[in-house]
Amino acid sequence: MSIIKTETDTALDETLTVQNSGAMPAVADINEQPISEKALEAGAGAEAPSNGVTSNGPGAGDEAENADLASYTLSKRQQIGSLVSMCMLTFIASLDATIMASIYVPIASDFGALGQAVWILTTYMLSSTIVQAIIGKISDILGRVETTQASIIMFILGSILCGASQSMNMLIASRTIQGVGGGGILGLTVVLLGDIFSERERGKYMGALSSVFGLAVVIGPVMGGGIVEHASWRIVFWINIPICVIAMALIFFTLKLPKTKGTLREKVQRVDFIGCALFTIGMVPILLGLSWGGQQYEWTSAQVLACLICGFVVLLVFGYVEYHYAVEPIVPVRLFRSLNVLAALVAALTLGANLFGTSNIIPIWELAIKHASTMSGGLHLLPIALGIVFASPLCGIYMARSGRFLLPIRFGAILTVTGLSLLLRYKVGTGFGERIGYLFLSGLGFGFISQPAMVVCQASVAGKHMASVTTSFSFLRTLGGILATSIMNSILNSRIKTGITGLVNEFPSHASDIASTLADQRNIYSDIIPQDIQSRIIHLWADSMHSAFYVFVAIGGIAFVSCFAIRHVELGKERKKTIE
Repeated sequence: MSIIKTETDTALDETLTVQNSGAMPAVADINEQPISEKALEAGAGAEAPSNGVTSNGPGAGDEAENADLASYTLSKRQQIGSLVSMCMLTFIASLDATIMASIYVPIASDFGALGQAVWILTTYMLSSTIVQAIIGKISDILGRVETTQASIIMFILGSILCGASQSMNMLIASRTIQGVGGGGILGLTVVLLGDIFSERERGKYMGALSSVFGLAVVIGPVMGGGIVEHASWRIVFWINIPICVIAMALIFFTLKLPKTKGTLREKVQRVDFIGCALFTIGMVPILLGLSWGGQQYEWTSAQVLACLICGFVVLLVFGYVEYHYAVEPIVPVRLFRSLNVLAALVAALTLGANLFGTSNIIPIWELAIKHASTMSGGLHLLPIALGIVFASPLCGIYMARSGRFLLPIRFGAILTVTGLSLLLRYKVGTGFGERIGYLFLSGLGFGFISQPAMVVCQASVAGKHMASVTTSFSFLRTLGGILATSIMNSILNSRIKTGITGLVNEFPSHASDIASTLADQRNIYSDIIPQDIQSRIIHLWADSMHSAFYVFVAIGGIAFVSCFAIRHVELGKERKKTIE
C-alpha cells in the first residue's frame, strides 16, 4: 500500500468543499467520458481502433478487454437477463439473512447444542456485513463480473456445507463461508446496475431490486417456519443451489462487461490489504458487542464494553489510514464530506434499522399478544412488503421520467415517520385492520426512500467511486438493522425479565410455567396457566414492546432529517466511466 497522496485526491477534496458550500453537482472526474444511451444504442460508443490496429488485427482483443465500461452497451435481451439474475441473487442472499430467525433454535436442538444456537445467526451476520463494505473497491480492481461470480460460488459452497453439516461447529463455519458470498452478492448487484444503466434509467430497475430485497427480508421468517414445520431444515440451504446456478448462467451469457486493466499480479498489488485488515479487525468486535449486549451479557459487562471500545479504536485508526495514506482506499472516507453522500448513507442506516427492526418485533407481538402461530405471525409482515413493492416501482418510474428524486424521498420520509409513530397506538385490543394499515404505511415510506437514497449517493460522486459508495450504502443498511434489533431486544428483554420475575414471586405455585414464557411466547396460552395470570403476562409483553416502539420513532425522526438534508443533483442520461 503506497503512502503517496495523488493529485486526483487533492482535486477531489476541493470539489467536495464546493459541494458542501452550494449547489450539489456530481464530484468531478477529469477522466470521465460519459456516452449517451442513444449513442450507445446506435453503436457510437464502440471504441475505435488506434495506433494503426484494425478491429481484426492482432491487438484488438487486448484493447477490447481493457476498454472502459462506458463504451459498452447491452441489448434489451441481455439487460433483462442480467436484471433477472440480479433479482434472483438479491432475493436468495437477503432471504438467508432472515430465514434463520425462526428456525435457528430447532436446528441447534437437532445437534444438541442450544448453547451455540445464536452463532448460526451471528457468523453469517459478521461475515456478510463486513464483506458488503469492502467488496465494491475489490470489484473495481479485480473485475465486476469476476468478483460477482466468485461471490456466488462462495455462497453455493457455503450452502452445500451448511446442508451437509453433521455437527454444530461445521454448521457455524459453513455459515461464515456462506455469509462471505452473501455479502458480496448483496453489495454487487446494485453496483452492476450502475455499470449497465445511466442514473436517469437506474431508478426504475433499482425499484425491482428494492422490492425483491424488502420482500425477502419480511417473508424469510415465514418461509423458515413453514419449512421446519413440514420438512427438514436442510432444505433451507439446498434451495439456494439451483437458484444460484441459474443466476450464474444468466450472468455468464448476458452480462458482457469489459475486463479491468492490468495483469492479475498488478491487480492484487492494488488491493488495500492493510485497509481490509483494519476494517475487519475493527468491525468484528463491534458487531459481536452489539449482538451480545442486553442478551447474552449486560451492556455494562466487560465483554461488551471491551468489544465496543476496542472496535471503535481500531476503526478510528482505519479511518486515519484510509484518509491520509491509502492510494486506493476500500472505503473512500473523504467522500463522506459530501453532504449528499453523508445524508444518503444516514438514510440507509435508518432504512435498515426500520426494515429489519419491524421484521424482528412485529411477529413477536402477534405471537405473544394475539396468540398467532410462528408462521401466521410472520405473515403480518406482508403489509410492509406490499408497501415496498407498490412504492418502489412508482418511485423508479418517476425518477426515470423527471430526473428528480427529492419529491419521493421526502414523501417517503413523511410516510415513514408517520407509520412508525402510529405503532405507538398498538394496544392489546388494537384491531387487525388498524395494525395492517400502520405497517402498510411504513412499507410505503421504506419503498419511497430506498432507491432515491441509493441513486443520490451514486449521482453525487465520480463514476470511479460509484461502486464504493454503493457498497457502503448496503453495508450501513445492514448495520442499521443490527443496531435496531440489538437495542430493541435489549429494551424488551430487560422489561420482560423484570416483569416476569415479579409475577414469579407473586405466584410461586406457577413459577416454572410463568418463567417458561420468556423463552417461548406460545406458553403464555398454556392451559395450566390461570387466565388472570395469562392476562397479566399479555399486558406485560404489550407494555414492554410499546417501550421498544419508541426506538422506531427516534429512528424515523433521524430518517426524516437526513432525507430533507439531501439536495438536488441532476440525474444524467449518460453512463459514467465506472472502472479505471
